[in-house]
Amino acid sequence: MPLEPGEQAEQLFGTVFEWTKLPLTRWFLAIHLMTQAKNNIPALELNRHLGVRHKAAWLMKHKLLQVMAERKDSRVLDVRVAIDDAHLGGEKPGTRPATMPSWRVRGDKQPPEASSAK
Repeated sequence: MPLEPGEQAEQLFGTVFEWTKLPLTRWFLAIHLMTQAKNNIPALELNRHLGVRHKAAWLMKHKLLQVMAERKDSRVLDVRVAIDDAHLGGEKPGTRPATMPSWRVRGDKQPPEASSAK
């Protein structure tokens, strides 16, 4: 059943989309990009993906973050939650990453066998 003219606007009242001039497809793409990024997505990246001005991307991002925070504050988890792909903690100070060879940590330009051949 098609919507009557102005009916879509009535359905948007009271939402984050209420006074927007942008199509909802851009908002939904912004929501997708923000929720699928492992870390924070910069407004400049939203600007490039959505094809809007930086100010519009910044406002969209902050409106969506505000709605997400309000939604999160109103819900309390009462069961155990398993998170996939999480990284807790970090590197211990004074240790090197397992993938970095020790000669690179010391600051040598070449491995010991290559530097001794000179």
